[in-house]
Amino acid sequence: MGPFHRRRPIHRERPSHEREDEARGRALAAASASAVRRDLTGVVRLSTTDSTGYLAYILREDTSGHGYATTAVRLLPADTRIPLVTAEHRVGNPAPGRVLVKADFVRICVTADLVRYEIAP
Repeated sequence: MGPFHRRRPIHRERPSHEREDEARGRALAAASASAVRRDLTGVVRLSTTDSTGYLAYILREDTSGHGYATTAVRLLPADTRIPLVTAEHRVGNPAPGRVLVKADFVRICVTADLVRYEIAP
């Protein structure tokens, strides 16, 4: 091979859990998008490292009280291979805390501004 010979990129198949997580995320987004008048209901995000996940979500104001957040928050940590998932909310906004408790998160810390939760799926 000469110095200008280009190698074809090696196609590396992603591990099955990555493909499953991606498919689950698309399914959840699709379900959320179609749940209320074909508009996006909200977004649930699970940011991960090797050992911890951080859960965050936001809903449209007119969709609260229908269980969408609780259902989504229950689904993501339950299907992950991460040993610990955390979440937090502002002290002045207790509604996310109720959602997290319904999804079996445990309150671990309260500061002047934030309430922190965790779950070991």
